[in-house]
Amino acid sequence: MTRKIIIYCLLILSAFLIFYSLYGNNSSSNEEARFDSPYSSVHTHLAFLQKDNYQPQIAAKSLNTTRVSPEMADDLAIKLKRIFDGKGLLVVMERIPTDPKYFDSLASEHRFQLFPELPDINLVKYGDKWLYSLETVSKIDELYKSTYPIDTYTYIDALPAIWKSSFFGIQIWQIAGIILLAIFCYGLYFIFYWIFGYFLVKFSSRFFKKELYSRYIYPVSKPFSIFLMFWVFGESVSLLGLPVKISYSIGLIIRAIQPILITIMIFRLSEFVVDLFSSFADKTESTIDNQLVPFLRKGLRVVIVILGVLYFFNSIGLDITPLIAGVSIGGLAFALAAQDTVKNLFGSLTIFTDQPFAIGDWIVSDGAEGTVEEVGIRSTRIRTFYNSLISIPNGKLADAKIDNMGRRQYRRYVSKLSVTYDTPPELIDAFVLGLRKIVAEHPDTRKDFHQIHLNDFADSSIQVLFYIFFDVPDWSAELKARHEVISEVIKLAAYLNIRFSFPTQTVHVEDFPDKQSKTPIYQIDSISSKKLIDSYQPFSK
Repeated sequence: MTRKIIIYCLLILSAFLIFYSLYGNNSSSNEEARFDSPYSSVHTHLAFLQKDNYQPQIAAKSLNTTRVSPEMADDLAIKLKRIFDGKGLLVVMERIPTDPKYFDSLASEHRFQLFPELPDINLVKYGDKWLYSLETVSKIDELYKSTYPIDTYTYIDALPAIWKSSFFGIQIWQIAGIILLAIFCYGLYFIFYWIFGYFLVKFSSRFFKKELYSRYIYPVSKPFSIFLMFWVFGESVSLLGLPVKISYSIGLIIRAIQPILITIMIFRLSEFVVDLFSSFADKTESTIDNQLVPFLRKGLRVVIVILGVLYFFNSIGLDITPLIAGVSIGGLAFALAAQDTVKNLFGSLTIFTDQPFAIGDWIVSDGAEGTVEEVGIRSTRIRTFYNSLISIPNGKLADAKIDNMGRRQYRRYVSKLSVTYDTPPELIDAFVLGLRKIVAEHPDTRKDFHQIHLNDFADSSIQVLFYIFFDVPDWSAELKARHEVISEVIKLAAYLNIRFSFPTQTVHVEDFPDKQSKTPIYQIDSISSKKLIDSYQPFSK
């Protein structure tokens, strides 16, 4: 990948060199010094420093040199142009105002800033002349030293004449410098990659888990090494004093590549943020947090890519303000056209934040009943008890009434036990006491609240209200507890010789001559019934 990037960059640069040699160096020697507008002053400064029209004493007149000597003025004019060349700041003459009365409303004066990147470089109107300001002149030496830490121009004069000959508009020593600098930076790439990709893996394994580095840092090591390689190349190429169009082209290529590399690095590092959130979600009791992890991963990546695209356009000099405005208007139009989609999206956010239910909860909502299986970006999926799958839009679900059966603290069980009318009152009292004893000794029933009483007269039975609660985590445990309690109730009835009644229309004769009646004969009082219950042991094996 790295080799392809470098090859493509060299091909683009070579094509530009050919174009520059044919069309980029066509300045005219018939120039006139004028200073009546920002345009004419900048043009005079640059035109009289061209190779075929080199007159620095005239170019220096575009500077306010009232505080410097004429010799220093010539040198400052030359240095100012070299600053433009070294930083790759291409002067677009069409963007410079030609109005002699140009007024900067923000600065509230007749002032023009030449480059946004260099706020210290500006032209100010002095009388009827536009000149580089006194502040600009005072900053030239400082800017020159920061642009050229090593003043290569002092060594150029010592080179043989053959090295100063031009090829494609560039001197041979500059071409050699570009090649050597490219080789040097390419070597730095391997050094950086070895440091971040291999050396730090072994070194960090002494202090951190190796999986932590290999999962999060190692995937970033390659784009980070490429980024450093291009950064070193971009910072060093200014030392070669290339023509401004070449410097601008190299800078444009680097400014276009760097946002891409930064976006790739942040994109890969975003996995760390998602995994960190996932680890926190695993520690919480709610399962909705775990469902939010894929949503966060996708959303974070989309945001990173969008910001990366905007950063790319801004880096190559495109004005992103109209783009952002267009996206805003387009987003509004999209939101109006897709109201249901937007509503479902905000419904998802509401469910994730409010958490009215969790994965695995048994809920009832608008006729839909079942277990929550998945909470997506658009809809929630519920598995019904007959094993079908219902999808409910999150926008509708967020506004609906939700009965969360899975959040119950206790699970109620109500039954009316019907016994026959011929059951003696003392035996019914014993039966009620036995039922209460069953509830008291079962491990999964609520002990502090239950209602077990002789409750009503029905058409064919006397009814005992059996109103209890189970303290169980889920439906399966509830069914198991129900089974145990109901089974013990049947055993208690058999122990007390109590018959359960049921509605029937069958006409039968209880007694026949020489036949024993099926109606039991009870001989029991309240004392003996209490003794029966005291000796009864529920859930005994």
